[in-house]
Amino acid sequence: MSDEQIESLNTEGFLFEGTSIRGSNLRAYYGDGYGEGAVIGSPAGLRKWKVKIAVLPHTDDYNINAGEHGLQTRALYLWRFYERHNVANAFKPFWVRDPLFNQDFLAEIVEEELDYAMLCRLAYATGLTLRQRRVHGVESQSDPNLMENNDSI
Repeated sequence: MSDEQIESLNTEGFLFEGTSIRGSNLRAYYGDGYGEGAVIGSPAGLRKWKVKIAVLPHTDDYNINAGEHGLQTRALYLWRFYERHNVANAFKPFWVRDPLFNQDFLAEIVEEELDYAMLCRLAYATGLTLRQRRVHGVESQSDPNLMENNDSI
C-alpha cells in the first residue's frame, strides 16, 4: 500500500471531543519502590480520537466535496466512507488530521459493525472512535516510525 492509495477523511463538520494517547510498555515492580520498564511498541505511542457530528442531514443543502466520489450529503459520505474502509476493504487505513497537533495520522474506524441508524446515533450521541494505524513502508509526518528504540524488546 502506498501513500497514493490512502484516502483522507473529510472532517468538515466534525467535532473532535477527545484525543488520547497510550504507550505500550512492560513494567516490573520488585517491591519497596524498586522497578523498571521497557518500551515494547512505538515510542510515539498510539492515538485515539472521539468524533461527533452535531448535524448529519441527508439533504443537498449540506453537501460536502468527497473528492473523487463527488458531492454527497454528509450522512451519505460518512456511510459510504465506512463501507469503503470497514466493509469492502477490511479496516483499510485512512488519513485524519488531528486538530490538536495539526498533523496527519493514519487511522481506522474502531466500530466493527454498524447499520445506518446506529452510525447516525453514534455520530450524534457518543461519537465514533478513530484509532491510529501504522502501515509498513508508509511514513507519516507525525509518526517517527524510523526512529531507533534502544529499549525495545
